Amino acid sequence: MPTSTILHSLPKRHELPTELTWDLTHIYAFAEAWEADFTRVENIISGFEDYVGKLDESADKLLKVLQLRDESGQLYYQVRAYAHLRQSEDNGDSARQSMADRADMLGTRRSAATAFIEPQILGMPAQTLRDFISQEKELELYDYYFETLERRRTHVRSAEVEEVLSQAGEPLSGPANVFTLFNNADIKFPNIKNEDGEEVELTKGRYIQFLESANQSVRQDAFQTMHGEYAKWKNTLAATLSGSVKTNVFDARVRRYESALDAALQPDAIPASVYHNLIATARERLPVLHRYFRLRKKLLKLDQLNLWDLYVPMVQSVEKPVSYEEAKKDVLAASHLMGREYSLTVEKAFDARWIDVPENEGKTSGAFPTALIPRRLTSF
Repeated sequence: MPTSTILHSLPKRHELPTELTWDLTHIYAFAEAWEADFTRVENIISGFEDYVGKLDESADKLLKVLQLRDESGQLYYQVRAYAHLRQSEDNGDSARQSMADRADMLGTRRSAATAFIEPQILGMPAQTLRDFISQEKELELYDYYFETLERRRTHVRSAEVEEVLSQAGEPLSGPANVFTLFNNADIKFPNIKNEDGEEVELTKGRYIQFLESANQSVRQDAFQTMHGEYAKWKNTLAATLSGSVKTNVFDARVRRYESALDAALQPDAIPASVYHNLIATARERLPVLHRYFRLRKKLLKLDQLNLWDLYVPMVQSVEKPVSYEEAKKDVLAASHLMGREYSLTVEKAFDARWIDVPENEGKTSGAFPTALIPRRLTSF
């Protein structure tokens, strides 16, 4: 293997500079601490049985079950977030996959244990709920929740059906999980030659950099190589997508929505017209996009504009590589405009290693944040 290929291959996770990786000990310093919270969630879950069929007995019981659901939810989210952040560091690591799977199964158990709550609240006479709120002031915290629950009344099923749907959540998430592992752990891209003629491993993180190259052959090679690898798996990917679509259709039908689109939008009180107007507006403005493409083709002096020509700058001498350290300084300077508290949080994010910067083999691609109050972690 040529030396240049070795130098330009993705590193293993353990080969990364520690200072450029996030510090997950902010969430759990030791595996035992994660296990302890895992057990705490299990113990809270077991307590929900005491409230089944009793929510209409008193305001205190209604408040208590909602507080327990909140407590278990906050703690569970932290347990799950940590497990999935660990998996995202290296999706090919079976131990990390196992931890994430355990967290997901815990979530399924929690959803099943709390499935009775909403059907029972909706089964109460409206006056009973109003009386409970007047008797217990802490229930006023849930005013908006009660309002949104009422809006979803026709889509909330019986307690028994809700429990079954909760149990089905894990297997129905199969298509998404399969694609995550395929896209971040299994698929590999061949080496291509950069502008200097060196062999470099093509990765999702480097893909846009290649598409910004002034050398059209580099852009074309990157585009066709990446999409060519995905095309080799077209049947597997089509089946995975089909499974995901069927999951959405199943959810919409079983919850009595008119369509999967309605099921996605109605819980957030978003009219379907918002979605359709967005599509219609984009189509209406297509001539502007086509005009831009014609301008790009002209400025790049191309006989034909291809998909791999859409990212390269249209004017010369604009290339300005920005190092991570330079980017940090720019972000910190910009954050001062948001006030002292905001800029201190950004500064802490850098100093306390809330950010995972470099690519490594098996790492989840793309940038995504995870909010864990008061901690926030971001991966690039």
